[in-house]
Amino acid sequence: MIGYTKWVTLFSEPPEPGFATKLAVGHDEAMLAHLQLAVPGIKDIKLYFGPCVTFGLMKESGPMGSFCGAAVFNNYCPWNKDVELNIFSIPHILNKGICIALSRYAFGILACERLSITLPRSAKPLRRMAEKAGFKREGTLRLGWRGTENAQLYGMLKSECRWFDQENWDKEQADAIEQAA
Repeated sequence: MIGYTKWVTLFSEPPEPGFATKLAVGHDEAMLAHLQLAVPGIKDIKLYFGPCVTFGLMKESGPMGSFCGAAVFNNYCPWNKDVELNIFSIPHILNKGICIALSRYAFGILACERLSITLPRSAKPLRRMAEKAGFKREGTLRLGWRGTENAQLYGMLKSECRWFDQENWDKEQADAIEQAA
């Protein structure tokens, strides 16, 4: 885990066993290397995602924590104010702290109005997780999952996101600018 430029602590103690407690931010190459090992069937993970930003989902176990999943933002389109989120983890790893951190990146830093997730139709636990997080099912992409099975497209608008507080975000940014001046 050496090489991460920033750790974001979500909880000092996880609210339930198995919850991710930290995000590893700032070293996309290392996260993609972890994903290359964890995701079967993708020959070149960098080519698969293209330009992207990754967040490592880490559980407490040992001084550096252990890798338990990743969130990858790719297909960012500033013109449409849209970005796609890919989550690789077991469903119960996603928690309030992670949802807040990921929504702040998409809706705050990237200033997107929309966040999209595409999931295989067969991944019912992941689809339930997306719906529980607030994503709305928007349709079916025929053979949209690796060309072998149908996929479900989910979307979340900034105005629908219960994890992102625009007013608080604006205040934090104004405070940061004031402190830097």
